[in-house]
Amino acid sequence: MAAEAQAPVWAFTAFYEYDTDLPFNVEERIEKQTDKYTIYHWAYDSVHDKRVTAYYLKPEGQAGPVPCYLFMHGYSGSKNDVFDAADMTAAAGYCALFIDAEYHGERQVDGKAMYSKLAYSSRDAMIQTVIDFRRGIDLLEKRPDEVDASRIGFAGGSMGGILGAVLAAVEPRIRATALAVGGAEWGYLLKVSVVAEALGLNKGDNPLDPKVFRRIVAPADPIHWAQLISPRPVLMLNAKHDVLVNPLANKMLFARLNPPKKIIWFDDGHALPFDIALDYIMKFYGAFLVGHADPMDLGISISGHQTAPLDMEIPPLPEPWTSMALFDRFEYDHHLPLHLDIKKLKATETRRVDDLSFLTVHDKTAPATLRSPQPDSSVTATILYLHEYGADRTQANSLAETMYKHNVALFAFDMEYHGARAVGERTMLSPFVNTSRDALIQTVIDVRRALDVIGMQSYQKTQPVIIAARGHIAADIALMAAAVDTRIADVIILPAENPDATQLAFDTVQKAEKTNALAKATQWANMYFYVSDSHAAHAYTVGKYDVDPALASGARPGYFVHRNSLEDVLIEIMAPEHAEEEF
Repeated sequence: MAAEAQAPVWAFTAFYEYDTDLPFNVEERIEKQTDKYTIYHWAYDSVHDKRVTAYYLKPEGQAGPVPCYLFMHGYSGSKNDVFDAADMTAAAGYCALFIDAEYHGERQVDGKAMYSKLAYSSRDAMIQTVIDFRRGIDLLEKRPDEVDASRIGFAGGSMGGILGAVLAAVEPRIRATALAVGGAEWGYLLKVSVVAEALGLNKGDNPLDPKVFRRIVAPADPIHWAQLISPRPVLMLNAKHDVLVNPLANKMLFARLNPPKKIIWFDDGHALPFDIALDYIMKFYGAFLVGHADPMDLGISISGHQTAPLDMEIPPLPEPWTSMALFDRFEYDHHLPLHLDIKKLKATETRRVDDLSFLTVHDKTAPATLRSPQPDSSVTATILYLHEYGADRTQANSLAETMYKHNVALFAFDMEYHGARAVGERTMLSPFVNTSRDALIQTVIDVRRALDVIGMQSYQKTQPVIIAARGHIAADIALMAAAVDTRIADVIILPAENPDATQLAFDTVQKAEKTNALAKATQWANMYFYVSDSHAAHAYTVGKYDVDPALASGARPGYFVHRNSLEDVLIEIMAPEHAEEEF
């Protein structure tokens, strides 16, 4: 996507980077066993703390490692397709891995779907599924006595035929790709497919605009990826009368592919005859996974199964997009339900304390505490507190009396992997550098979701929200949030109470020889991008916290202001002339 000159961007490729050494924590059991094959049920860890469920099929009677293919089902399907494919797969001598895509099969989540009016959630689910399959290949490589990881194929149908093109583009270990009833151009598909009508995506509250959906899900649209699969071969199986992923979408995908590529047209609708389609795929694998056929000999092949092929001429395709504006990386579905769960801890005539939790992106829940002066009409502002690295939201307790004194509400939540959000031994800063990257982005979006919660309070409509961040990591998150969200009036940066926790994290990264990798994974977090045009009026540094002079020079004049104490900042912010300056 075109960007303004020198404007910071987020490369689409970055969405698919992950930590290959992230532990799997595999659970395995036998699901079905015959004299021809054994099907194992797998569950393993993936990115964003998601648990992937899959069926792994191993043929019986095979000597040594054999080729393996991955299979991605269609929308509303599941890994259970393995039972239909088992006999033919085992007879051909292949292992196979059938995975539940995000929000499918055992991974269903109430209120969430791969295709929904929550466009950013849909995009994230598509990207999650692609990475889940890459993690599946990582896991297959751990079984060298059974799987020949140098001969991996992919097959997918419908949704799997669409996302499979993205997977094959970003995953070089896939040697041969078969896409059944797949296509490209999500905006077009939303506009013309009966799926949008059937699922109600284009009507009712918050209807999806095809142009907006096209932009949001572009990082997961094969129209921007398929050309990268070459020189590995691709087989497409498509239907002349498909009204779900129609022929023009099929042709756009085929046109975007570079040779070697082959398309076979069926005189059918969206549901191709399964055995015939799988037979074509097995023969394709026989040539390019088992045999020694030269993929380039395939060239560009267009044919039909007992029917004439369609004319493949279409208008020229625009150039593929490769990136988006950096700040768009922090966008989310503003109509994503908060699912607030509120527990009143204390209530008097002058004070109220509530524990609560709210839903944020990647199906995560953030625990929080809100302290409010009473009555609501007395509240002059809200401080959104970000605790320092290694602490949790209870660190805000020490500020409570000061806030009550100034009639300021105090909202604090546990940042990713802190407090009640701990996940095993994962941390926000660790040698798992892409997990660290994701945790930082998650927390910036969590701040925005917290602003949604604060905005629901009766006093918020006329009063400012100020972020108070303690320590270096929280300060970076606050400055990023202030650059991307207009609701933040000011930022206050407080000195760390336990700076050793952050230093220990960086030392751990250095000891693992991942310092350079972490810097590369988080290069988007260069603070110069965020302070040059912040929405906040000021960023106050307090006490011993000193901002880098070079960073300060990159901000607009007067953005960074130093004060001796938090009390001084609050007095200044609450002054009438300050409110007039900001509003």
